[in-house]
Amino acid sequence: FRGLDGFVIRWELASGETGAPPVAAGEFPNPAIRPGGSAVFPLEMPTVGIVPGREYFLNVRAEYARDEPLIPRGHVAAAGQFPVGLVRPGPAVKAADMRPVTFVPSCPRVTGRMKVTVGGSGFSASFDRTTGMLTSYVFRGKEFVRTGLEPHFWRAPTDNDFGNGMPQRCRPWLTASQERKLESFSLRKISPREVEIRVLFSYPPLLSRTETVYRLRADGLLRVTHTFTPGGDPLPELPRLGLITRLAPELKNVAWLGRGPQENYWDRKSGAPVGLYRSPADRLAHPYVRPQESGYRSDVRWVSFTDSQG
Repeated sequence: FRGLDGFVIRWELASGETGAPPVAAGEFPNPAIRPGGSAVFPLEMPTVGIVPGREYFLNVRAEYARDEPLIPRGHVAAAGQFPVGLVRPGPAVKAADMRPVTFVPSCPRVTGRMKVTVGGSGFSASFDRTTGMLTSYVFRGKEFVRTGLEPHFWRAPTDNDFGNGMPQRCRPWLTASQERKLESFSLRKISPREVEIRVLFSYPPLLSRTETVYRLRADGLLRVTHTFTPGGDPLPELPRLGLITRLAPELKNVAWLGRGPQENYWDRKSGAPVGLYRSPADRLAHPYVRPQESGYRSDVRWVSFTDSQG
């Protein structure tokens, strides 16, 4: 154990989204606090301009004040990140500025399928009434969806999973999505500029249900809410709950506002601060010696997938 003498305690107020220099920064006075001791540091922060729609964090780190054996000066010994309540809402979208949304059912005799297409300002989205699936999302003439959004309950087992018998115990979830049954598909206009589609699936072997609600706005915003209702019989633990899709392969550049840059999980994430990070899609997973689940990023506010033109 050692005291705080020999360290420089720095702080900064930063917006993780901008990627720009911190809004404000400084150093704490560094009294000689002995191991196990504590002190209160006053933080005198200057007046700063708050950009609407952004989050701000107080980042604090302890750096070595001088070179030590194997450790250079400036090496970070400890760090913490604390959200601060400097929030202003972003500008609201005015519904009056949007054109009305339209929806057109296709003729099964012509297409061979019962399909409905929703259109608005520069976008269209298609759904298959017989499967309940979103089959297409085109924005400004570009197709983004290859498959999905499909209910999903499985993930690749890890070494620890194999050790505790998870692949056998949870096997009913492996095939649950393939055994689903479409119970209902409904469409209604909420307003002249918004349409709602509700898709209800049942999973007979598990006596469970999911409901996926799509709300499509005339400017192309698609809001998805996915709800799972378990059956009455005891079920093994759920490896994963969500929706899986496959995007167009050219959307290979990933940016996200959340924890990173390395993989992190809900029970092990404090060492991955919230920030704005970028990565090629094929580098998000970790190449473990034996392939297994990897590459999670926790507390993600938003994520974007873009092609080479952005």
